[in-house]
Amino acid sequence: MKTAVPTVEPAVRDVLAQLPYFVDWRPRLWAPAVRWLLGDPARFRGKRVLDVGSRTGRMACLFGLLGAEVLGVDLTGVSLDRARQEADRWGVGDRVRFLNYGGDPAALPEGDFDFVFTKSVLVMIGELEKFFAALVPKMAAGGELLAAENLAGGRLLHFLRRVVIHRRRTNFLARFHGVDDAFLAALGRSFEVVGRRRFAWLVVALRARRR
Repeated sequence: MKTAVPTVEPAVRDVLAQLPYFVDWRPRLWAPAVRWLLGDPARFRGKRVLDVGSRTGRMACLFGLLGAEVLGVDLTGVSLDRARQEADRWGVGDRVRFLNYGGDPAALPEGDFDFVFTKSVLVMIGELEKFFAALVPKMAAGGELLAAENLAGGRLLHFLRRVVIHRRRTNFLARFHGVDDAFLAALGRSFEVVGRRRFAWLVVALRARRR
């Protein structure tokens, strides 16, 4: 007996075909990880998504185009004008909103998010366990964290980051800690990791449910 192959709506198929655009920077590296995290795009329809570190707002718009209600947040002082223009461009301004916050999820004015998405954000948070502890209450029961993050790597990768990849971003390197055993331990104290996959030797995609 053959297993039925799920069909993908044409509109959704068109959106996913433009995934490199929505991923924004270094799409060849990050798009495969994000695609794996998305899985079945139909699961976002009618759900609530928190996009942490929204930057240009492109990923928030992607979730909006998949039928989700989205709140994109970024730190106080980061302009979200471009993100709002992006939402208007894609016609999702009615269900994709943007907000500046101080970096503490507990201070967000709303919760019950079915999904929380991050891309190269958690590796920049110093007190990661404290952040997770504040994030979990903002998620719905069974809520899922979808994180595409930088692997910590070894000495060679650290060298390449310093002299090739991020040579002009000294502030990034000063704060960056990457996904390593300590990162995974902190994650595991607040979430149940249900999926993990490496892409190349720079990125790891993590799916985790709130405990």
